[in-house]
Amino acid sequence: MNQNRCSRSSRIRTEKEKRIIDRNLSLFTDFWHQSLELGRLPSNSEFDYSEDIRRLIGSHNKAHQALVNYFGEEAFIEAEARKKEDLIVYFALGMFEKRKYQSRMPESLKRDIKYFFGNKKIADDKAITYLYSVGNPALIEEKSIEAYKKHQIGEWNNHHSWVIPRELLNTLPPELRIYVGCATQLYGDIDEFHLIKIHFTSGKVSLLRYENWNIDTPMLIERVK
Repeated sequence: MNQNRCSRSSRIRTEKEKRIIDRNLSLFTDFWHQSLELGRLPSNSEFDYSEDIRRLIGSHNKAHQALVNYFGEEAFIEAEARKKEDLIVYFALGMFEKRKYQSRMPESLKRDIKYFFGNKKIADDKAITYLYSVGNPALIEEKSIEAYKKHQIGEWNNHHSWVIPRELLNTLPPELRIYVGCATQLYGDIDEFHLIKIHFTSGKVSLLRYENWNIDTPMLIERVK
């Protein structure tokens, strides 16, 4: 009896929240997109219309749960995982560069660390584990195989290398992004390059730039290894 009453109450609440979202779809869609961008719930200062959200549905937490019911949780779970990977890459490359963190980090970064890791030490420990892992050629090949099967893009050279368009880099597993990131930190800005060649066994990365890139057979004009 009590279980049926709870189930009915939950269903009524969900239907009420759906009506609220339907009537204010633009507002709640903006909130949802901000959550997906951050990979977590935005704070009051990270969403301009927090007061409207609270007035309509009570709190950011309630809004988030209602939106998960409305849109489904898959997109948020993917955004959450992606943001955590982004942070690991950021901290790992910061260690490689010996980047000095300011004593006063941006509040948004503090929230990221607390949400995704708990504290800065845990974040650093995770990042350094990933940083050292990219020295393992077998891991680089394994992660490249995994990414190639997913994207089916680029030139695959079995047991040797994978050539990818530069734009694909930020969609790769964090280990590959760190591996390439270390190389590009040594070189500098790579925006003018068109292709990146990830070597599996030599610990190297090649950068390739072409003339007239958009034609069928562009000419290679620069190669940096």
